[in-house]
Amino acid sequence: MAKNILMVIAQKNFRDEELKVPQQVFIQKGATVLVAAPEKKQATGMLGAVVHPDYSLDEAAALKFDALVLVGGAGAPEYLWDSPVLQTMVRTQRSSGGLLGAICLAPVVLARAGVLSGQEATVYKTQQTLDELKKHGVKMIYRD
Repeated sequence: MAKNILMVIAQKNFRDEELKVPQQVFIQKGATVLVAAPEKKQATGMLGAVVHPDYSLDEAAALKFDALVLVGGAGAPEYLWDSPVLQTMVRTQRSSGGLLGAICLAPVVLARAGVLSGQEATVYKTQQTLDELKKHGVKMIYRD
């Protein structure tokens, strides 16, 4: 189990349970879990969760984590998909051998960062996400 985990959320409209459920499991397993968002100011979930991130993405980019987990939700396309800082963090995490995870709409960040080419991945199925993964050479796995 990774001991130091960074979970990344959108500033608005991250999926509450995609943050809270894995975060709770990681903590129960003894990990330290920190949260980053594009800005180090209050972030709000789609279902009303309020989170005060530990770091902005710029601050977190200078740190090392055993695992990097990207949370999905409707805010991921707006706040995470095009973030050059987050894409660099993903590439750095991959090249250092650290663990990477992405939930729901967030695998598009991994695809855009170039770390999923030729890999199998699951994503929340929308035409936009399917097009993004296909464009970046990802072998998609999903159920209708």
